[in-house]
Amino acid sequence: MAEKTEKIEVLQSGKVRRAKLYYLRERVGKKARLKRKEEKVEK
Repeated sequence: MAEKTEKIEVLQSGKVRRAKLYYLRERVGKKARLKRKEEKVEK
């Protein structure tokens, strides 16, 4: 991280089958959505 960057917060994550998401560049609207990745919450 750069020295000026204090904190990085992940707002949401998605489930994808490939590392490079270049195919999403042309997509617009609902087609650009990714499947939500379920996160475990500790109680």
